Amino acid sequence: MAPRRTTLPTIRAPFRLSAGDRRAVESVRRTGDRSARQVTRAHVLAALDDGVPDALIAAVLGLNRSTVWRIEATCRLSGIGVVLSEASRSGRPSRFPPEAADWVRRRFERFARTGQPPSIGQLQQAVRDEFGLDAISRETVRRWLRADRVSRGS
Repeated sequence: MAPRRTTLPTIRAPFRLSAGDRRAVESVRRTGDRSARQVTRAHVLAALDDGVPDALIAAVLGLNRSTVWRIEATCRLSGIGVVLSEASRSGRPSRFPPEAADWVRRRFERFARTGQPPSIGQLQQAVRDEFGLDAISRETVRRWLRADRVSRGS
């Protein structure tokens, strides 16, 4: 019978954020203009800084422990800016021409100056007529306005 191998547990250095990094994390957690992925990463970093165990962070946030470890490792190696930034993701290509989104934003702003901004449904119908986009949804029009921080009230 082969001798049993024992391994020593890996001891990690405690995770600590500088005061400036902690302010950046709290800013991401409090503002509503970040993606859910960025906010989740900020929650993980804040919890690690508070000394919360990885398993508890993963369970509360609905993550895998390896995700928590990966966020911590990225922060240690590349810095907090990399962790809290949102890299562009390829995703699915848009089915609509980019000029349609610009047209919707310009039209909304033009009518908003008069005090009578069009509704999302009116913009949806107008972009359908202008560009022949039968498959465009109200949500797409709303997202275009929201991307430019133009508010129609959700």
